[in-house]
Amino acid sequence: MNIDTLSTWATVLSGYLFMTLSLAAGLRWWFRHHVKEVLAELKPNGGNSIKDVVNRIEITLAKLEGKFEQHTEEHNR
Repeated sequence: MNIDTLSTWATVLSGYLFMTLSLAAGLRWWFRHHVKEVLAELKPNGGNSIKDVVNRIEITLAKLEGKFEQHTEEHNR
């Protein structure tokens, strides 16, 4: 193997290594940034998260269910 071939292979391999590391770094940043936002939505935070909205819906449904049961009991008497 002559020096020109070795130099070419070294350049190609270093280019692939650079591209792979750049892609990995970009994916790591994206994952940390966006996944943290999504996970934050799944935790209660005082009213603005998806979890808080679901909790309010569950409470409202429980209240409505109680009223419905009370109404049907009164109606059946």
